[in-house]
Amino acid sequence: MLDRVYWLVPDHAVVFEVVGEVMLQDVRELIDSIRKTLDAENHTGYVDVMLDVSRVTRYHPETMNIGKLFGAVKRHERVRWNIIINPNPHPVLDFVIRTVTQLFKTQLVILPTIDKAVLFVQSKKTTPTVP
Repeated sequence: MLDRVYWLVPDHAVVFEVVGEVMLQDVRELIDSIRKTLDAENHTGYVDVMLDVSRVTRYHPETMNIGKLFGAVKRHERVRWNIIINPNPHPVLDFVIRTVTQLFKTQLVILPTIDKAVLFVQSKKTTPTVP
């Protein structure tokens, strides 16, 4: 479930922290929260979305279903990178997430810590504006 949302870099990098057990409904609510957060900003540039799942204790089996997950995901035109922060990767879930993001033609990277995520974002020096 979604625990906290904060801007790590104002108007450029936002963090969504998820804790506990994750259900498909949690994924839907997370996607809606991302959309609302990005739409609330009066900013025209791309945003890097960091999803910190380091405190997730369990993924409900329905979150592994590509068909159900695909139905829950909505691409936001302002998202440049989707960055998942996960020190304990889950091979099946990582495969599902990578498959869904490829279908939506979005950029995804999975990193073990928020520090590595920050370094990754900083390595992408340019901040293009949305066409």
